[in-house]
Amino acid sequence: MTYINSLLIGLMFCVFRDCPGILTIELQHNSLDDVEGPFLISKSLQYLDVSYSNLSVLSMEFFANITALHTLDLSGNPLITLDQGIFDPLTSLETLTLNNCKLTHISDNTFFSLEALKR
Repeated sequence: MTYINSLLIGLMFCVFRDCPGILTIELQHNSLDDVEGPFLISKSLQYLDVSYSNLSVLSMEFFANITALHTLDLSGNPLITLDQGIFDPLTSLETLTLNNCKLTHISDNTFFSLEALKR
């Protein structure tokens, strides 16, 4: 499912809940609002691209319901901080891309739970 440059500003976290076979979501180059709770509910999602989508904060629950994720692209978002535990639900994550973010602080052990991470 692809929504590139679609002028999206937000999603209801349950929008893909009844789509059990969805594997890929591409939302790059949208102006998404920061999310206070879970971003999506999808037990099957393996690839998520939210690069250049204006996300400045990731809540501790952001990845709680997309635990099968293998690839995540957060590039180009104005993220400043990555808190410890933010990626803990993503135990299957193999690829994480954070190019061109504005990171100034990464907490100790932020990536500790990412045992499957390859790059």
